Amino acid sequence: MKNILSAILAFGLVAVLAVAPAAAHGGEKHGSMKHGAMKHGGAAFHSLHKNYEQIRASLADDSLDGVAKAARSIANRAGRLATAFDAADAGVSAGDAAATKALLPKIKDAAKTLSTASDLEAARAAFGDLSASMVTYRDMIQGKKPVVAFCPMVEKKWLQTGEDIGNPFGGKKMARCGEIVSK
Repeated sequence: MKNILSAILAFGLVAVLAVAPAAAHGGEKHGSMKHGAMKHGGAAFHSLHKNYEQIRASLADDSLDGVAKAARSIANRAGRLATAFDAADAGVSAGDAAATKALLPKIKDAAKTLSTASDLEAARAAFGDLSASMVTYRDMIQGKKPVVAFCPMVEKKWLQTGEDIGNPFGGKKMARCGEIVSK
């Protein structure tokens, strides 16, 4: 019985020692991702983009359906990330962490403005401000990214899922006006 207890205690000590180096580095083992890299796969950016894409699609369809709710979600998520910034959750390298953290209040403010827009013109203006910041953020994330489109008529960029142009600034009148400028 004494030998069994000794074996169990020894095994437990070996297990603790094996986990300790990883725990000291936020759960990452040496040789794994660089500190601050996409540990969570950029969950924050992808959460923001999911709501952003809903807004883009509504504006491209000349609609405000769901725009306010999605914009509030973006403002809330950007605010939480700015308050408790984590480069891994943000999906950026340690080198881009400061720039990303500085960008989050702009995303939050533009989304708040968008959430109160009462007509398409005001929504599109606020979406332009949001898009400028989201395109900058997108350029810093690691991994899979949405494409960047540009409309020469309104001289604005936006993000979208897929390469079929869906212009949020021109709506149905200019639904296909634009080109993909970054994949």
